[in-house]
Amino acid sequence: MRYEGEVCPYCGNAFAEGDDVVVCPECATPHHRACWFAHGHCASEEKHGADYVWHKTVVPPEPEQPEQAQRQPYEQGLDIVCPDCGKVSPNGTLRCPDCGALLVPFAMGEPPIAQFRPGFDPDEELHGMKSGDIALYCRTGGASYINKCRKREQGQRVTFNWAAFFFTPFWFFYRKLFRPGAILLGVYAALMLVTLPFAANVDEIMQQSAAIYQEALGEKETLSAQEQEQTVQKVLALYQQNRKEMAVFLALSLTRILGLGLLSGFTADGFYLKKMKKDIETVRKNNTDERAVQTILFRKGGVSLTGGFGAYLGYQLVFWLFDHFTQ
Repeated sequence: MRYEGEVCPYCGNAFAEGDDVVVCPECATPHHRACWFAHGHCASEEKHGADYVWHKTVVPPEPEQPEQAQRQPYEQGLDIVCPDCGKVSPNGTLRCPDCGALLVPFAMGEPPIAQFRPGFDPDEELHGMKSGDIALYCRTGGASYINKCRKREQGQRVTFNWAAFFFTPFWFFYRKLFRPGAILLGVYAALMLVTLPFAANVDEIMQQSAAIYQEALGEKETLSAQEQEQTVQKVLALYQQNRKEMAVFLALSLTRILGLGLLSGFTADGFYLKKMKKDIETVRKNNTDERAVQTILFRKGGVSLTGGFGAYLGYQLVFWLFDHFTQ
């Protein structure tokens, strides 16, 4: 953070570029380092008990925006402008990286209501929600979900979520969809447990196939054409004898990986938008102050890394216990 033009509360001199500045850890009041150590405490120490926080009084000129920084309107709107210093940060940033101001308030009154960049209408009605509410609730990926809501407004009832497809069922916990996530995780784990005995059989078949080839090769470097044909026939006969086990293994694996993945991909957005709409309607119904609405939406939405990783670790724990007690 830059303090040029601000005044040291002890010596009364304005800070210049290159000055050694010390900031009070309690209220953020800046001092010259020499002044701080000369007095031994913050100049605003008597205000510390009243939740006092120092704010800048000298506003630096806004830097010129390069013409090449052109973005789509909905992408512009999902960047939040710091109300204290004007720094533009990606949607989901909690504190301004320049001055440390809260971009969404934790308490009534300070700081002001979150702002959006020009080109974005936070009051646009999409799928029964305001686009500004969607942006605050999602925090990450807001532009994508606003775009999906626009598609649903145009009549496209189903959208596909690639993240849910590749990371099923853990994506649901990441997006705080704990109930559908728990159901999918249970089905996913059950299919995996049923698949394990067949996977062991398939692994044994593969080892037998390798043994047939090694037996035919012996100490020779290569096999003749006739020996190769005989070896292939033996391997095919082995596969033919175990075709049912291999077919069941393949079916269970495709159901678990591809089937549940497609089911998640096609249903994830529906679950998420339904939860989002319900939460937003509840928050707006129970709160009339816009600052309180934004604060609650920001906290209630977002993502949960703990939920996603926790679900994955729980899934791994199930198989560790299964392996431990079946040995």
